[in-house]
Amino acid sequence: MYIKIISFNLSSNSIDNITVIGAGTMGHGIAQAFATSGFNVNLVDVSNQVLNTAFSRINDNLNKKVNENKFSSDIATSILNRITLFSNLQESVKRSDFVIEAIIENLDAKINVLRLADQNSPAHTIFASNTSALPITLMAESLTNKDKFIGFHWFNPPPDRELLEIIKCKYTSNEVIDMALDIVKKLNRRALMINSDIRGFIANRVYRAMRYEAILMFSQNIATVDEIDSAFRYKIGWRGPFELIDYAGAIDLEITESNGFDEVRRKLPDWEPDDDYVLYRKHALNVLQTYYDKGWFGVKAGKGFYEYPGPGKWVRPTVSEEDSNNVNPMDVLSPAINLSASLIHEKISNVEDIDLSIKIGYVVPRGILELADDFGIDNIVKILEQKKEYSTSQEYSNFYTPHPLLLKMIDNSETGKKSGKGFYNYS
Repeated sequence: MYIKIISFNLSSNSIDNITVIGAGTMGHGIAQAFATSGFNVNLVDVSNQVLNTAFSRINDNLNKKVNENKFSSDIATSILNRITLFSNLQESVKRSDFVIEAIIENLDAKINVLRLADQNSPAHTIFASNTSALPITLMAESLTNKDKFIGFHWFNPPPDRELLEIIKCKYTSNEVIDMALDIVKKLNRRALMINSDIRGFIANRVYRAMRYEAILMFSQNIATVDEIDSAFRYKIGWRGPFELIDYAGAIDLEITESNGFDEVRRKLPDWEPDDDYVLYRKHALNVLQTYYDKGWFGVKAGKGFYEYPGPGKWVRPTVSEEDSNNVNPMDVLSPAINLSASLIHEKISNVEDIDLSIKIGYVVPRGILELADDFGIDNIVKILEQKKEYSTSQEYSNFYTPHPLLLKMIDNSETGKKSGKGFYNYS
């Protein structure tokens, strides 16, 4: 029988050795961020080719920062020297204080590597997942000591994003939460604490509603990819949803995440409590599936909703400013605003944290609820009602039903800036 005795010693100085499992797009960036903040990092992957590519990318990223006068070449060398590559997971975790997995968004795969890491790590080791949507609770249940697990969600690219979503589940101990917050502080980042293990947490749960709406509008010939992205770029200063889908590899990510989706919901109903959101998502993913089947994964494949010079060679897509005249960005954002109202009503999040997660996580100048106040809550509700009427033949049409919180705001004359109060107070 395999038994571990826990002995917590979670001062900010006790976490020195980090193991990052997975050296892909997120993993190598997470390793760089930890090493930059003074941690010793083991970066592990089953593929030596992936490891070598990761190390080369980290070196290139550090050299770029040297050229930008962010720090000296000596500091860059010291950061690089704090990273050790491993192709054997068991060896990589033997002296680890903190282990974070950043592998493919597949729950079974994550559980398997976490179990293996748990069986080969010291008794005090804390475990985390960088998942953007999968259930923290079920991963915790794979460990000998479930209270040692926490969600530690980075945004892409990890070295340049100052916000981390820290997600607790019903098992996570207060000591582990304190430790996670200490690490975030040492990383010189901001923590968004999330006390509910809900699919997509805050930033991705809200943002994906907007992503799905853009996909559905495109699939129904309401607007083109260029028109939607142009409206976002030139009217609200956001990166367009399709541009970001390609850049973040979201086609591959979304489809991969779907494996076992229904089974997870059966095991953990509270993880995704909204049946209408599930149907809404399903129809959007049907569109992404056609791209996935063709291997059009976005930048990493050289083709997605846009074409690129080659696999992994990103250039920002060119869109015409004139095309922005054909789309109101609020037509795309309104369902996400409606979903935000639900998160606020259920006390899963609040106005400020939702906007913070979107502004920092997706690097945009205005939060989604700030934009809602600018546009008018009454106008948001009109868009939702029109979308619901237009989609009455679709099984997901109820997702557009305006949330009672929005209707209450209108009844109270809290329609945004024009009334002096909306999600924010302007008086």
